[in-house]
Amino acid sequence: MIETAGFTLPGGMLGPSGQLHRDGWLRPLTGGDEDWLYSLGPSTRQAGLITALLARCVAQIGPYDMTCELSRELSIGDRDYLLFKLCEATFGRRMPRVVRCPSGACGAKLDLDLATDDFVVIEKPVALGHRITLEGEGGAALDIDFHVPRGREQEEIAASVLSSPEELRDQLAESCVTRVAVAGGEVELPYAALPAGTRRALASAIEGVAPRLDLELEMVCPECSNEFAITVDPAAMLLGELGAGPTALERELHVLAFHYHWSLGELLQLSRPRRRRFLRLLSEELGARASWS
Repeated sequence: MIETAGFTLPGGMLGPSGQLHRDGWLRPLTGGDEDWLYSLGPSTRQAGLITALLARCVAQIGPYDMTCELSRELSIGDRDYLLFKLCEATFGRRMPRVVRCPSGACGAKLDLDLATDDFVVIEKPVALGHRITLEGEGGAALDIDFHVPRGREQEEIAASVLSSPEELRDQLAESCVTRVAVAGGEVELPYAALPAGTRRALASAIEGVAPRLDLELEMVCPECSNEFAITVDPAAMLLGELGAGPTALERELHVLAFHYHWSLGELLQLSRPRRRRFLRLLSEELGARASWS
């Protein structure tokens, strides 16, 4: 049986009756998950990959079994949090990283010993929707209804042809807006009618109510004392840990099959941590035998 780990989402998921569910369970990556990830083509968009990966590895949220559709409904902050918990369940709390000082006169390599709890979790239990009143064109007061960014919007942005960060942020904000109307009236307006300043205020309001992880870390280069910030991408971090590629996985499966005579199906069901424990035990056993001869 695969071991599972509990979690409490910073945002959560609303059931059909409006009840908020934040607690759930996930399991570490198995050989089958790794094999699936390695089979994906280089053009696979990361947002869609996250949706499918969470559907595979998150067992439940509240009373609900995880599916791709539920994964898309989770806030982006909750999805980032689950990727951290998945990384922790699979690889442990420690996350060694190497970064370079961005100063052109330095460029020194910095060895970082990060941990999953180095990142602050900002809890904002989700709601069905939010409303804010902002000033529109000509000083008119506008009521704007919106929801926090979800996996669904993350996938839409990933498929966008836009390239500048400002355009992508604006598209994300637009995708979260459900209604723009003159305050106190029934006259609705398109998102395009919002002035630039109103859009910026709206983006700040959306960020203010969204659950998230603070993924930015302040750094100081020990060589040149340059101060800079790095932003951690949970998905890139998780996939980076699997960077050895399918050849390493196949070699591990071969060694275990050769010595334990388990079928490929049985081996692929092993969690990565358990598979590695068996490999360590086997290495110790074979090393001990070699020392006797």
